[in-house]
Amino acid sequence: MKELLKVLIVDDELMVRVGLSATIQWEQYGFQVIGACENGRQAISEINRCLPDVVFTDLKMPVMDGFELIRYIRENHFNTKIIVLSCLDEVEAVKNAIKMGADDYILKLSLSADGLKKLLGQWKETIIQDKSRIGGGAESSEKSLEKKRQFYSQILKNGVRSQQEEELFLQYSPGARSCSQFIVCCCVMDAAVTPETEGEDVTPCAIDNILDEFFQELPFYENQQPAPPERMILLGFPNRRSANIETILHYWNKINSVLKTHLNITCSCAVSQPFEHFKQLPKAYSLARERLSDCFFTGRESILLCPAESAPKKKVMVSSLALSLQSMIDNRNREGAEAVVREWFDKAKEESQLYSQYSIKAAVSGVWAFVSGYGPLSEEESKPEQLGENDYFFSFFHAESLEQLAQILLQAVDSLIEIAASGQTVHPEIMVLKKYIAEHVEEEISLAEAANRCCLNKTYFCSLFKKEVGETYNEYCERIKMERARVLLLSNHLKVYEIGLKVGIPNESYFSRRFKKYFGISPGQMRQNRELRT
Repeated sequence: MKELLKVLIVDDELMVRVGLSATIQWEQYGFQVIGACENGRQAISEINRCLPDVVFTDLKMPVMDGFELIRYIRENHFNTKIIVLSCLDEVEAVKNAIKMGADDYILKLSLSADGLKKLLGQWKETIIQDKSRIGGGAESSEKSLEKKRQFYSQILKNGVRSQQEEELFLQYSPGARSCSQFIVCCCVMDAAVTPETEGEDVTPCAIDNILDEFFQELPFYENQQPAPPERMILLGFPNRRSANIETILHYWNKINSVLKTHLNITCSCAVSQPFEHFKQLPKAYSLARERLSDCFFTGRESILLCPAESAPKKKVMVSSLALSLQSMIDNRNREGAEAVVREWFDKAKEESQLYSQYSIKAAVSGVWAFVSGYGPLSEEESKPEQLGENDYFFSFFHAESLEQLAQILLQAVDSLIEIAASGQTVHPEIMVLKKYIAEHVEEEISLAEAANRCCLNKTYFCSLFKKEVGETYNEYCERIKMERARVLLLSNHLKVYEIGLKVGIPNESYFSRRFKKYFGISPGQMRQNRELRT
């Protein structure tokens, strides 16, 4: 991967810092914004830490102005390029800055994407040549950052288990030494606010720069992506009083406002309760991740506070919904079906603290399995999993909100009502047989036995079944077995041979061959892929 040239932005105006970092997709032009500071003193600390290739700096700033910063850079980091951010009335000041060692300037008021691209293009080759001639620690710096990310990923999963890991944590995050209270936040970026820009790539650096603007003034701040797209924001404080939850929640609401204004996105975030030692980070982060999943109920742009302890979730009961919906479908009652669904989802939202996102999706998948003839009505085996990219099970499992899940179920139910209303009703004997197959998936029901159950001869049964169901009897049985096997494989920790037994294929090797033939991958590979996604 080609090394990106590092850029630091220094200006006391938030609008300038955020605006400049979001003007272009820097990575597309070989650059990366690694930070933004509001005065020269902050910038010196960042420069010594990150060794930027380019510094964009204002001249008039509090604490330490741009002239002092230029002088420092030229004395200590001679090859760093300095671009002055100037105003129209600063002609003489810009001339003095260039005499002191600034390399170029750009007017804030006329700043545009095209102008910035042109400026970067003029300096890019020179910077690369200088780096090639001089060499340096840029590559090792990138490797160090990646090692740090991997370390955080490891301790969030396994905890700080040894004195060596504790020392390594303090080596990577020395600011934590002076902190006696910590708060960790787990956040994800929501989709674009407006559909016009849906799908546009938002550079992670622009997001990080906005987060830096709010948190870098705290005694300790760490921004990591241990498991993208999640961000872990670890904040440290010298005492309990300074670890103010309300202040942090206020910060996140302001961050959402800035994200929406400048990047057309928002974020959802869960904020932990304060804890006393970084060794408690894995538990606190786990609670934050769990709390973040409640955004499924509350919607985008949610800023949620974690409870002190994780509360057990209840299993969702689905019998009443399934039976009511079945009645509405049988009577072609669209309005009644919608009323039943809405009532159930309204209650689920009111009692959202009792249920997990997964259990709600499990319930809906179980209801759909029952009313569509995929499986029996069971409170135990109703599991939402992907059962093919073109069916409703996949859509249920990937719904991003409770409202979206309700809409998908209504659409699915409406499709059944439409089929029934159009006169495409299957023969009762075929319907009864399908229910029997779903409820006895662990049995091998022969073609002869199936025909006998329908009181039909084999030839007519085969013809009728294919006409009504759209596939042969053997194809249908194989699909039901394999789909049930996939649900079991992805929704619990049964061994492969145990799953084979549950779908009537006791030989593990034979079951694995049939599974791979149907899905294209082995049971083990499918389970591994699921674990990588979660």
